[in-house]
Amino acid sequence: MPEWIRRVVIVASCLCVAIGVRALLGQGPGAAPVATLYPAVAVAALLGGGWSGLATAALGWVAAWYFFFDPPGSLFLTQPQVISVGLFALSSAVLISGSVWLRETIRTVEQSEARYRALIDASTDVVALTDGNGAWHERNMAWEAITGARWPEYGEKRWLSSVHEEDRQELQTMLRMAEGEAVNAQVRIWSCQDEGWRWFRMRTVAILGHRGKTDDRIISFTDVHDRKLLREQQELVTGELRHRLKNLLAVIQALLNNSLPRNNPAAAALADKFMARLRALESAGDLVIAANWHDVDLGAVVRGVLAPFIDANKTKFAIHGPPLLVHEQTAGGIGLACHELATNALKYGALSTDGGRVAIQWAVEAAGADERVEWSWTESNGPTVEGPEEHGFGVRVVRAAVARERDGAVDLEFRPEGARCRMTFMRARRSDALPEKEGRTLSAPR
Repeated sequence: MPEWIRRVVIVASCLCVAIGVRALLGQGPGAAPVATLYPAVAVAALLGGGWSGLATAALGWVAAWYFFFDPPGSLFLTQPQVISVGLFALSSAVLISGSVWLRETIRTVEQSEARYRALIDASTDVVALTDGNGAWHERNMAWEAITGARWPEYGEKRWLSSVHEEDRQELQTMLRMAEGEAVNAQVRIWSCQDEGWRWFRMRTVAILGHRGKTDDRIISFTDVHDRKLLREQQELVTGELRHRLKNLLAVIQALLNNSLPRNNPAAAALADKFMARLRALESAGDLVIAANWHDVDLGAVVRGVLAPFIDANKTKFAIHGPPLLVHEQTAGGIGLACHELATNALKYGALSTDGGRVAIQWAVEAAGADERVEWSWTESNGPTVEGPEEHGFGVRVVRAAVARERDGAVDLEFRPEGARCRMTFMRARRSDALPEKEGRTLSAPR
C-alpha cells in the first residue's frame, strides 16, 4: 500500500471513531464538542506522522463545528466556544509534537534493535543479552550450534552447565564482583561438534540503569581454541630453543676452556672477554626469542645486559626512558654496546671508583611523519679518562650498534670527566606504549 493511502486510512479511521463516540455522548448540558478528538489527534500523529495529526485536528474541528456546536454550524461562536476552540488548537499542537517525538523514538529503538539482531547474525561469535546476574532469557542459535543444548535447557543460569567446572565457579564470582565493569575471561565450553572442551574468550559489557546499577549484560564468546593451542606450542618451542641456546653456550665455553693453552694469562683474558660478549648477545637474544622474534623493549634489553654490572654497583646506575620497542637487530647491537661500555667503565671509568656514576637515557622526538630516537650513555665522577690511542674491536662494536637503522649515527667520546656515547636514528612514527589491559581478566586454569 502506498504511504499516502495508508495515511488517509489512518486519518479517516481516527475521525470516524472520534466522531462516532462523540455522537453517542449526545448534546447534554456542558458537553464538550471536541472532547473525543484529542485521542484521535494523538493516535493519528503517532501512526501516520505530523501531517496526519494536523489533518485529523483540522477535519475533526470542522466536523465538531458542523455537528456538535450549539447551534450546529453556527457562524457566530460564543465566548466559551471560542475558548474551547483555542484550547483545542493549543492542545492539538502539544499532542502532535509529543506523538511525533514518540514516533521517532520508537523508530530509532526499532532500528537499533534491528541492527543489534543483524550484528549478532553476522558475527561468528556467540553474542547474548542477559540480565545483570548473567541469566539468559531468550533463545540463542549460535550457542545451540556449539553446545548442542536446546531452549529452554540453557535458560536462566543453566548455560553455565556447558562451562568447564574448573572455570564455572570463578566465572560466577567474577560476574558478581564486576558490578558495572567489563569482564574478560578464558573459559572452556563443551563442544558437541568436537565432543570435547574448547577454549573461548568470554567478554561481558555491563549496561547500566538509571541508578548506576547493572541492569543487563552483553556477553560474547570468541573461539580461541586453535589460537591458544598454537600459542602453547610456540611457548614450548621457544622454551626448547632457549634451553638449546644455553646448552650451546655451555658447549662453546667448555670447548674454549679445553682449547686454551695452560699458564697463559693473555689467552685466558681473551677467552673471558669473548665469553662475556657472547653472554651479552645471549641476554639480548633471549629477549628477542621471548618476544617471538618481534620488536623488543629497549629498557628490558639494557637492564638485562647490564644486570651483572648493576648487581655489583646498584647505586652507580641511573636508567631512564619511556617504553620503546626497537628492531631485534638494533636491540642486539645496543645490548652488545652496553656490555662494551660497562666493561670499559669497570676497568678504566666510572665503575672503577666508589663515587662514579653512569646515566643511561633514551627519548623519542617527533619529526614530521617520522620520529627521532636518541640513546645516551654518560659517565661522571670517575677517574680522569684518556682516549685510547688505537680503536679496538670494542669501539667498532659500539659504533656499529645502530648501523642498520635509517640515518643511524654514533658519537663516542672519551672526555676527561668520563666516557660519553650518544646514538641517534630515524624511523617511521609509531606508538610503543605498552598496552593496558581492559576490564578485569580472569586467568583460566590450565
